[in-house]
Amino acid sequence: MGEHTVRLNVVRIALLVSLFVPIASAGETPRDQRLFQEEDPLWRRGLALPADLLELTAWPLKQTLFWMERADVPGRIEDAVLYPVRRLRGEDPAP
Repeated sequence: MGEHTVRLNVVRIALLVSLFVPIASAGETPRDQRLFQEEDPLWRRGLALPADLLELTAWPLKQTLFWMERADVPGRIEDAVLYPVRRLRGEDPAP
């Protein structure tokens, strides 16, 4: 029974130590663990600016085009423009 108690205490101590010792993840590099992070140079951020701008404008443009397709915007514009013409010709304008 004494040996079982010793094993149990060893397991408890191991669990307590594992809870309080910070374990670095496998993906972290020593640079990520530094206290002070180095900032990227201005020229490097300048080179990344066109890609960032493209990402920033691509999503709203894509969403706008999808909305226009869902809402049938070209058909609505056509109806608004041609309604007076159809009305003058005496044709039955589409509702």
